[in-house]
Formats: sequence, structure tokens, C-alpha cells
Amino acid sequence: MAENEKKTERVANFSAGPAVLPEEVLLEAQKDLFSYKGKGLSVLEMSHRSKEFEQIWNDARADIIELLNKYQREKKITIDPKKYRKIPKNYKVLFLQGGGTLQFSAVPLNFNLANSNKPADYVVTGQWSKKACEEAKRFGNVNVVCNTTKTNPPCVNVPPLKEWKLSEDALYLHVCINETVHGVMMHEIPEVKCPIVADFSSCFMSEPIDVSNYCPRRILGKADPKCPIYCDWKTEATTDMYNTPPCFSAYIMGLVFKWLKNTIGGLEKMHELNLKKAKVVYDVVDEDDFYHAPVEKRNRSLMNIRFHLKGGEQMDALFVKEATALGLQNLKGYRDLGGIRVSTYNAQPYENCVKVAKFMRDFRKQHSK
Repeated sequence: MAENEKKTERVANFSAGPAVLPEEVLLEAQKDLFSYKGKGLSVLEMSHRSKEFEQIWNDARADIIELLNKYQREKKITIDPKKYRKIPKNYKVLFLQGGGTLQFSAVPLNFNLANSNKPADYVVTGQWSKKACEEAKRFGNVNVVCNTTKTNPPCVNVPPLKEWKLSEDALYLHVCINETVHGVMMHEIPEVKCPIVADFSSCFMSEPIDVSNYCPRRILGKADPKCPIYCDWKTEATTDMYNTPPCFSAYIMGLVFKWLKNTIGGLEKMHELNLKKAKVVYDVVDEDDFYHAPVEKRNRSLMNIRFHLKGGEQMDALFVKEATALGLQNLKGYRDLGGIRVSTYNAQPYENCVKVAKFMRDFRKQHSK
């Protein structure tokens, strides 16, 4: 076996994105990369109009609907099971390109903010909601409900709902549920008269979601007349694959949905595991003042755990260096914030969280004064 073909142990990857994938998904993709289901061509090579890819596309949509619709009423997690409803029949599941960033433009365009006499309400709790808000201002009137990027220290909580300065007649309310950079998570959604647009980019499928809470009004077909055709949600809703989709991404997404269904057992189980993983790390942080997590406990992220070490930047750098040597990789915090960021997304194995927690205790024992 050639040197570069030798089997190597997988590291514990705590990258905030691109991020860890389930091992069984990677192994399945490895097989299909050369010959998809024995068809003799790679999943990367097949036409998006082929029967094989249409099956991938349709299965992914069916699985996401099944996962979001399944909810055990006796288990209250984040949403109130008494109020929980399945995805309404008049809703559409769209697979769109461009990520959350393109939707920063698509949201005000589809609500036709430029031609409305109503403002759009934006809750700013970190980098991504700030970017969404700034983009919306290019199209029309925006009311900033609250802005923690201007507080001291910045972005360490989500202000209590009673402090939100909501508009009386907002066109919509935009929130970012999980701020990956600052490690802030919104665990409570207000009841408002206007549609709610929620950015779940970094915590999607990490727990049950009551989809009916979001955008309950019909908005397809009401976009700004100048809206680019691919930013108009009606385009994809009425034609499905309007242009060539990111086929491999869709394929991987479908495998992840099946992993969530069959291996994890649904979103309730996923949430329970995510709580368990985050607790392992936060428990070490809270044991003394050697580690400091700036985000208030009530808004700590279950996906991105951010903290600093006593001793400043040099100690942070030493922590990352020693962790990397042990196979605990990509723990360095966001470039503008420094510190440490442990990303514990859905696919992050619990065992990896135990490993990083043990390393944190060992490092503290060795370097605390």
C-alpha cells in the first residue's frame, strides 16, 4: 500500500464550518463517489435530470418533511408541544443555492420591502444578523429591534423580549437563532402579528422546529418586480430545479437526513444528544475562572461554545497548539474575537466532546498558577 493510501485515524474536528459529517455518511459517499449504487458513474457525474438524481432530490425533501413533522407530545423540549403543528400544507420546502448570505437579499426582495410603507424588524445579536440587517437596509425601511453588537461587552446575550422595540405594523421580523461567531443562541421566539423569518443556518435540525411559527402568510408571488429571477422564491417553488443544483451537496444532505432518521432516531433524540455534548464542555468552563465563557448562560449556544483562557492570547495559542498535537483540531476562535471555539454540531460525536473536556481539565491542571 502506498504511503498516501495508508489508513489514518480521523481527528476530532471542531471546525465551525465546513464542519464534521457523520462517519457513516462519509463512508457511503466514498462508495458512491466512484460508482453510484453500481450504476457505473459517480454521483458527481450524473445529470440532475436523471431518474437517479431526481430520486435523491425527492427523497431528501420527503425526509426533511418527515423529520420536521415528527414530534412526541409528551416531551417538551424548546417548543411548546401543545402549540406544535405539522408543516402546513400550503408551505413549500425549497432547496436554494447561495446559503444564508443570499437570503439576506432574497428576504427583503420577496417581501417587497422597497415598495412597502411598513418597516422590517431586525433583531441583531451577532455577526450574521448584523449582516442580514445591513443588507435589508439597502432595500427599504428597517427597524432595529435590538442590537447587542453595540453593547459592552458585545454579543453576549439576547435581550429579554420585554426590551425589544418591535414595530406596531412590521412587514416581517427577522431573527438569527444561532450566531456561530459569538456563540449566542435564541431559545425563545416571541408571538408577533407579523411573519417571522428565522435564520437556522447553523442549528437546523438540531432540535424540533415548529415550522408553522414562521412566515404564516402567503408571500410567494409578491416579490419586488425588480427581484432577480433566482432570488424570487416563486421561481423554485413552481419549477423545482430551475437550474442545475449543487448535486453533490444535495446528495450529502439527503444522507445526513437519513442518518438523523435511522441512526439518531429523530430530532428529539438529536436535541437530547446536543444538550449532553454541550454540557460536557460547559461544565469544565464553569468549574473555576481558568476558562471564561462571555455569553450569558441563558443564551449559550449548543452548537458553538466560545471561551477564553486566563492568561490571555498567549495561553489561548498554547491551548490550541497542544490540543492540535493530540488530534483535537480547529479549536481556534473566530479571527476577530480570538479565544477558543468548540463547535459541537449534530455530527460531532459525544466521545469527541469528552476528549476535549478531558484535555481542558488536563491543560488547566498543568498551566494554572
